[in-house]
Amino acid sequence: MKNIIAISMLAVALLSNTCNEYLPLQSVEIDHNIIPVWYHLKTGNVKKAEEASVSLNTYITLLQQEYKVLFQSTGSEEVYEDLESLLLHVHYLIDKAEYDDAITQLYVATFKLSDWRACTEQEHFIDRIWDFGRTYENTRQSINDIQLCLMEWKDFEKMALDMNNYWGRVKSADAEEYLSEIFTEKELVQYDFLLNTIEDCIEDFNNTIMYGDREEVATFCNKIEPAYVQLVAMFGDFEPYLKPLPRDIEWKDILITTASVHK
Repeated sequence: MKNIIAISMLAVALLSNTCNEYLPLQSVEIDHNIIPVWYHLKTGNVKKAEEASVSLNTYITLLQQEYKVLFQSTGSEEVYEDLESLLLHVHYLIDKAEYDDAITQLYVATFKLSDWRACTEQEHFIDRIWDFGRTYENTRQSINDIQLCLMEWKDFEKMALDMNNYWGRVKSADAEEYLSEIFTEKELVQYDFLLNTIEDCIEDFNNTIMYGDREEVATFCNKIEPAYVQLVAMFGDFEPYLKPLPRDIEWKDILITTASVHK
């Protein structure tokens, strides 16, 4: 079970918003600042990841008092201290070139944020994306292990089903108004493109599972990641991929590869 954490730009903004399905944007600023570090690590841009990590920890430090007010009101002030230590440790791991461990720790931070919002019954749309990402990462790591992480195939099938269910929550979310507020028209086109790309990749992945060929399933599972990485990046405080397209070229004609981002 993931730990519980409470993060918000302003406690008042969080506590006053009980009518909306999702929390106001300010309450997930911590997620938005984590995403650039995560994104640069996932795409292999170590220098950018280190710079983003410095910015993230500076941000956390500057808003320390605002966060503590919220934690005190929920009796969970120590959780902020845990998060602060965790993100400092991420910077240490990047400095030591332990990039996979740094990514894992960033996931821990986002799960803490998601769990807190779930416990307060004020889910944010990004939480659904993180939840899908957690199940996808577990699925991907398992299927790429030659011993399937010592699982039986039926157990892997259940894991894949969980991944599909969480993806269904992303697709079914009533988030059009929220997305239209944070994305430009061009970004909304990109978002829909990425969503459809992931959907197609998951469908191909599902179709291969019934044959029980681990290597083939792994191949199709891995094809989900580039689009997922860019989907998450859309919610960061930067636009690492969205560039004006030449005339007569549409997003659907572009092949997504992690190598094509931030060359």
